[in-house]
Amino acid sequence: MKFFKILCKTFIFFILPFFLYSVEIEYDLKGGYYYLNNSNDNYSPSVPDIIEDLRASYNHPEITDNPLFHGAVYVEFRTKSDIADNLDLFTDIVVEHRGFSYGVYSTGNLIVYPKFLIAGTLPKLKTDYMMGNRENFKLMNGLVIYNLDAQVIDFKTRYNNLFSYRFSWLGDLINGIGLGMDDLFAHIISMENLNFADFAKADVSFGFYLWDQTAGLDFSNNSLNFASSLQYSKNIDLNVYSQQAMRDIGTGFDPNTVATLFGSEYSVQNKKTFFKLLLENRFYGKGFLQGLKNEDVFYRESYEYDTSIGEQLYPISRYERPFSQFAVFAEYQGEVDTENISTNVWGTTIYIDYKYDFYKSYFVENIFDINYIISSYDDGFWYPFYTIKLGVQPEIHSTLSLLFTNKTMNLNLHYPSFDYNKNFFVGFSFKREI
Repeated sequence: MKFFKILCKTFIFFILPFFLYSVEIEYDLKGGYYYLNNSNDNYSPSVPDIIEDLRASYNHPEITDNPLFHGAVYVEFRTKSDIADNLDLFTDIVVEHRGFSYGVYSTGNLIVYPKFLIAGTLPKLKTDYMMGNRENFKLMNGLVIYNLDAQVIDFKTRYNNLFSYRFSWLGDLINGIGLGMDDLFAHIISMENLNFADFAKADVSFGFYLWDQTAGLDFSNNSLNFASSLQYSKNIDLNVYSQQAMRDIGTGFDPNTVATLFGSEYSVQNKKTFFKLLLENRFYGKGFLQGLKNEDVFYRESYEYDTSIGEQLYPISRYERPFSQFAVFAEYQGEVDTENISTNVWGTTIYIDYKYDFYKSYFVENIFDINYIISSYDDGFWYPFYTIKLGVQPEIHSTLSLLFTNKTMNLNLHYPSFDYNKNFFVGFSFKREI
């Protein structure tokens, strides 16, 4: 990562100023406010028994305090600067007040942080590139790297509009999120836009991931990936996709070092209705998951009620994302009562987002994020997250909603996740995006 930091500083301080004299800047604004009522004492998190045992040293019998219980607001001031032909600089300044209950100017719950992304194209080389902060980043079809925020250097070059090569460098995954990886390097070769009749296209990709868990490159920390997808475009918007991976190539085939993903996504939208359906099935062998967990990542200073900022930050906007991520499955390993836990993990996700504008600017939206996870140590566990919104959209950029949800932020883990509660919270949210 030293090279990445030096490259960023060189660009910002020595190269960027030469372009600023003719910069065209576009402005954007995004923000949200959340408040959930937690006055009921019956709020308790539900997790599988094996996860409760693995979290024994820091698990809590009740849902612990988090910003959403105190009125949390975030605002992102976003700019896009055309600093040269085919070269853009995206700069965000994010301001968060993580709980008004703590005081109007509680310094322990106020934070301002920047985000930068440089993106451009080299037309003659048919190459796209980017460097900086990426949110909700995904590699290939999302078997390992998905629903993830990361520092990324990424470029993709194409040949004959059919073949492509992509290189991605993700930095410090052992710090920002407890994945037990440091830097990850991905080399991906793809065949894209393969036509099937006049209504479908297919992509096929082969990828090699290499990550660094210690101080140097270790070629046992890798995985060989194969991914494919098929997109239907006639009358329906349907994508069917898969990805398979095997870790520790060269050691022979072992089912415990294999991971697989099969999924499909369908969406439709008209004047009054939006509907999205996502179905996914995942499998991660215990050998594939081995060592990809680091619990020394903290999103609060302690487990006390008055801290919501630690060595790392769990952004408020992260609450708006789905539950499933690779860290959820990698958590199924560790030590319980001197026994070393290592297990295969299966997971199924059913994600539904249905919005209906029933009268003028008034709408109802139902989001169901249903996850079923099973390991060798339990009979399976359901995470049936839901959020029901009754809201009004006075103009196209703003929404005000009454919320009913069983999902809230969990700042006690080594990755940004949610607490699932058998009862529901009542709250409201305000969102604006220009």
